[in-house]
Amino acid sequence: MNPLAHAHFVLELLKDRELSQDEKDHLIVGSIIPDINISGLIQFQKTHSQGAEFFRQVKDPLHKYFALGMITHGEEPQGLDYFTHKPGQGYIKKHHDHILRIARRYKHHIGKTDGTTVHHLIEFSADNLVAEKNPEIVRQVLDAFQNPLIPSAVTAFSNYLDFSERKNRKIISLLNNRFLLNYFYNFSSPETTSQNWLNLTFYRNLKKSRDLPLKDKIRKFTVFSFYNLKRKISDTKITCLFREINSELQKDLFDFLAITEKKMHKIKNELVREIDSKKV
Repeated sequence: MNPLAHAHFVLELLKDRELSQDEKDHLIVGSIIPDINISGLIQFQKTHSQGAEFFRQVKDPLHKYFALGMITHGEEPQGLDYFTHKPGQGYIKKHHDHILRIARRYKHHIGKTDGTTVHHLIEFSADNLVAEKNPEIVRQVLDAFQNPLIPSAVTAFSNYLDFSERKNRKIISLLNNRFLLNYFYNFSSPETTSQNWLNLTFYRNLKKSRDLPLKDKIRKFTVFSFYNLKRKISDTKITCLFREINSELQKDLFDFLAITEKKMHKIKNELVREIDSKKV
C-alpha cells in the first residue's frame, strides 16, 4: 500500500490505545518509512522484514512505537503489505484483472500497462480513497513528519543497519523534503493523485537512467521531459482513470483494511504489552 493507507491502518489498529501525540507521530512515520527503499538508499528486504528485530533491539519507548509502525507496514511478520502483495491471494491479485482492463483503455495516456503498473495504480487509488474518507489523515502525516523527535528514531534505525552518518543524514533530509510532503497532500483528490502518478513515474524513469553515460542520460532526460509534458497536458484522462479505479476499489477497500487489522491484533497486543513493560 501507499503512505496514507499505512498511516490510516496503523492508527485504526491502535485506536483502542490512549496515545500521546509523539507516540502517534512515531507510529505514523514508522508505518511509512519502509517505502523509503524507493529512493535507492535502503533495500526493500531491510525495511519490509526487519521491523521486529529492530523493535527488540531498541530501548526507547518512542523508538519502539516507530518500529511497531514498521512492523504493521511490512511483509515479515505479516503486516499490511503481506496481505496486499501476497501472491495469488492478496488484495492486489484480487483486483488485478479488472484494473488491468481499465488501465489498458488509458494506455495512450499512461504508457506501459503491466502487472507493476496495475500494482501502483491500485495503491495510488487506495491512498486517494483513504484521504477522501479520512481527510484528517493528510494533516496527521504532515505533522508527524515534522515532529522534531523523529530524526532520533530514524538514526536508531540507521545505527541498527550500520549505515554511515552520511546516509543517515540523507534519509532524515528526505523526510523533510517539500516534494515528499506535497506528495502526501496531493492524494486528497483524484486530480492531484493523477499529478502524483505523473511525477513519480517521471522520477522512476530518471532513476533507471542514473547509471547511463552522460550523453545517454541527457537524451533520455529530454525524452522523459517531453513525454511527461505530453501527459500533463492530457492529465484529465488520468484523473478519469483514477475515478474509475476508485469506483471499483471503494466496494471493498475498507473491509479489507478492517479484516487485516483483526489479523494483526494478536501481534499488536504483544508488542504494546512489551512497550508498556519498559515504561514501568
